[in-house]
Amino acid sequence: MRSRGFTLIELVVVIVVLGSVAVLVSQFLGTGTLLYRDGAEQQRRLAEGRFVLERLSRELADAHPMSLRLHDGSGNLAACVEFVPLRGAGGYLGQAVGRSSLTLVSGG
Repeated sequence: MRSRGFTLIELVVVIVVLGSVAVLVSQFLGTGTLLYRDGAEQQRRLAEGRFVLERLSRELADAHPMSLRLHDGSGNLAACVEFVPLRGAGGYLGQAVGRSSLTLVSGG
């Protein structure tokens, strides 16, 4: 009478093959996860850079002459650019060489 079942060698071979497949699949998934994480981080940094450039360009477009301060109150160079708010702004009209008076046009 012949018994049905697997031999010990067959079971060991199947365990080794399944272990090898599991290692390969886990490395493949790990590499994919790292690539996704790096891509997402790069996209976040690009979006942040675009936001900073857009805000800086809007700030510069709305800045008035002489409203930029690069030094802090003690005369040291400041760590960042600061736009000082103005209570009023205007421009000179009819500026001619040798004239002693200037006409100030008030800005809205």
